[in-house]
Amino acid sequence: MYRTIIAGLLAATATVGAAGAATTTLTSSDFAYNNNDASFQPLYSVVISDEKVAGQITFDITIDTTNGPTADLAGFAFNSALTGLTSDDIIGTSITNFTASTDTVRKDKCEGKQSGGCNFAGSGSTFDYLFGFGKAGAAGGNVTELSFGITTGATLAQAMFDTIGIRTQNTNGTDGSTKDVGTVGEIDEIVDVAPVPLPAGGLLLVTGLGAFAAMRRGRRKA
Repeated sequence: MYRTIIAGLLAATATVGAAGAATTTLTSSDFAYNNNDASFQPLYSVVISDEKVAGQITFDITIDTTNGPTADLAGFAFNSALTGLTSDDIIGTSITNFTASTDTVRKDKCEGKQSGGCNFAGSGSTFDYLFGFGKAGAAGGNVTELSFGITTGATLAQAMFDTIGIRTQNTNGTDGSTKDVGTVGEIDEIVDVAPVPLPAGGLLLVTGLGAFAAMRRGRRKA
């Protein structure tokens, strides 16, 4: 019985936390802009995480239009160790023209042609996966925040995101567009979430050991 009590007390001091879960963030300084004019350089924030939704790697993209130019998110692209992704694996937003580089000879345009948000020609980069979202043109309104997930059993570290691409339209209130590339390797290392001890568990362990000692003394007197 004593072994059972001790095992229970040790279990009570177990740590909590998502060991291995990770989040990393790209900001504007991590992007190479294809337009040297600052008025055509949207201020990006891209948070990539494998801890927000179980079984997914999530992307939260924001354009800061308070301190930078207005823009409409139109397309996304990325390089990764993930293979075999299809449009069904991208969830949380409506996408168009999903293209894997294995499907086309052009790795900078969706479906190998200029196709709205998927056109990254001229960015100087090619990608494993590309897709567009939202409505093309000013009539569709500016989308400055977007979240979506990739359904995969891989962790963020296993996915090994190399570069990402963001295309915007209606940039700075004009008909201009941008095709900007962010390098994931240039930002801080991916940080695992460290397990956090349960304070109550430690107190329970001390209390329980005291009770256990008292039981032992009582048994000897008997």
